[in-house]
Amino acid sequence: MQKRQTPDEYRRNLPHIQPQGGVFFITFRLYGSIPVSEIENISNIYKNTNTTDILGKSVKRLKQEQQEDYFLAFDEYLDNNLNAPYYLSKPEIAQLVSDSLHFRDGRDYKLVCFCIMSNHVHMIIYNLQKPLDRIMKELKSFTGNGALKILRNVDNAAPAALNNLVAGATSSRFWQPESFDRIVRDRNDMANKISYILNNPVKAGFVNYWKKWKWSYCRPEFLND
Repeated sequence: MQKRQTPDEYRRNLPHIQPQGGVFFITFRLYGSIPVSEIENISNIYKNTNTTDILGKSVKRLKQEQQEDYFLAFDEYLDNNLNAPYYLSKPEIAQLVSDSLHFRDGRDYKLVCFCIMSNHVHMIIYNLQKPLDRIMKELKSFTGNGALKILRNVDNAAPAALNNLVAGATSSRFWQPESFDRIVRDRNDMANKISYILNNPVKAGFVNYWKKWKWSYCRPEFLND
């Protein structure tokens, strides 16, 4: 069966550039993990950025750099402000997400690395067998619905906010529907992004070495240590 051709760029609320054969650094997060006011603040900065060709750079290249800066601002906010909800800190849910990421490795994509934090996930993938937006939709649907089943089994002492979430909720209320994705440009960029991902729990003070974090993974051939 012939694979559906994927556009090099698409847009929902955010811009997404997904060239054929690209390597992607993706962040997806729990619903409500970034305050609306902060989202608006970052978005306004991006919207006011000039995309005029300067210093010999093409408009396309400028857009890619601005998208990188835009998504980096969200990543840094998530990594420096581990806001509630913290459902991914529940071992059963973290395991569900980890297993799902590994299951799709070799089917939907080749997996380079990932790190599961309490309210968001970072990963790098390449050799996509489906459009990126479809991969993320299927991944979030499966893990979101599975996580909600786990949360529905909590005892009666669960906070009211949690009960309100799981009562009749769908996967779109577990994960924020849209993800942040960036292109990995070259080998140096790959090494930097892998280090950034694996050292997330170290930076947060949870462990003193990335391999001690249970919910991190890196394909051996991409490791330097």
